[in-house]
Amino acid sequence: MTTYKKVILRDACFWVCFMCLAIVATVMTSTAGGSSGDATSFNITKGANMTKPGCPRQCGNVNIPYPFGIGLDCALGTEFEVICNTSFSPSKPFSDDFQIYEISDRLVTVSNANFMTHECNHSLSGTAKNLTATPYSFSTLNTWTVIGCHVEADLSSTSGISSRCITQCNVTDKSEDDNCSGLGSCCQMSTPRSLKHYSLNLSSSGNKFPCSYAFFSFRDSFSFQSVSSKLSDPNFVQTVASLPLVLDWAIGNLSCLEAQKADDYACQANSYCIDAETGFGGYRCSCKQGYEGYPYLSPGCQDINECADPNTHVCEKICNNTPGGYNCSCPEGYVGDGRKDGLGCISNAEFPIVKLSLERPTMKEVAMELEGLKKFTLQHPWANNLMHGQNELTGLMDTETESSDLYTVPLDIDSDSVSLVPRYSLEVDTS
Repeated sequence: MTTYKKVILRDACFWVCFMCLAIVATVMTSTAGGSSGDATSFNITKGANMTKPGCPRQCGNVNIPYPFGIGLDCALGTEFEVICNTSFSPSKPFSDDFQIYEISDRLVTVSNANFMTHECNHSLSGTAKNLTATPYSFSTLNTWTVIGCHVEADLSSTSGISSRCITQCNVTDKSEDDNCSGLGSCCQMSTPRSLKHYSLNLSSSGNKFPCSYAFFSFRDSFSFQSVSSKLSDPNFVQTVASLPLVLDWAIGNLSCLEAQKADDYACQANSYCIDAETGFGGYRCSCKQGYEGYPYLSPGCQDINECADPNTHVCEKICNNTPGGYNCSCPEGYVGDGRKDGLGCISNAEFPIVKLSLERPTMKEVAMELEGLKKFTLQHPWANNLMHGQNELTGLMDTETESSDLYTVPLDIDSDSVSLVPRYSLEVDTS
């Protein structure tokens, strides 16, 4: 094999290895960086102003972020208006007819006082709730619970949803009274998806307790231990009424695709739209990856300068901030991708073979060179006279002349012709 072929093969092998290293490092970095398109995680606030100018930020101890607002002028619409009742100390916020405990980027936590029913002395009892005209729907993070003996509760909706929960109280094992399985004095079921209005009817027969209860609450917020003893507590109804319940909220009933075409689209600059998963349409907004702020109010979300904080980037030497992100680079005299979790920055003095390889021709250039040599050989008369061609080739090469570098040696055919300076040294393989 001739020397130039050996050089080409060596270069090719090195570049394949080097590029594989770079690709692996890039893939590992991308995996570690996470995904920006996850609709269940929200990048919303970091010290951002979450209310319209001149509007109160809190009612009592509860933050009221836009699109919610205390008073109609501070809210996106009447459906998001919050009433701050100052007769309490501290003040308490209300929406519709329920008290608000907390507002987050997708949930509103409220008191379930208006989402429960109870009956006493074996009478029939029922309640109904309709959230159709509100931005809320019942979250699947809630459960509905029935407590009592020989109690039957029916949950129904005009949208076709129906569930039934029954308690038996015909077991002697006390453990059954602690797990809300339906075999004791407690029965529990998950909240159906796409529930915006319901009717809840409660009836009992032979109940050994004075009253029976049926209510919605945030899952795991109610302790089932010794339910029977709790039923004898005269203040049990107040205990149940104070349990938290969570509601999903969304803006309007349009999908993101539809809302983005509307004049009243709520998502501001550098944010994206998230379709509500309640089954009733509507959307929410979130800052794009690499941005922070509040997506519902102008000027929207602002670029995060990751380079300003060494804890928010993985650059080894130079960090370059870009809109929504950053990239890493190496200073002069270093090579690599500049990432701590990648190839990093390697000094030319410490690793000269990297610099040498980066200065070598690319695989595309090598392929073009080979193609040119092939065409030159086919077109030259040497191709028709192998012996004559061998003699000329031997005569052109001066074995005592060393290459000026690793690859090249000047070849002059004659003074009147074009000087050919190939990129690779030529040797005759006599083996």
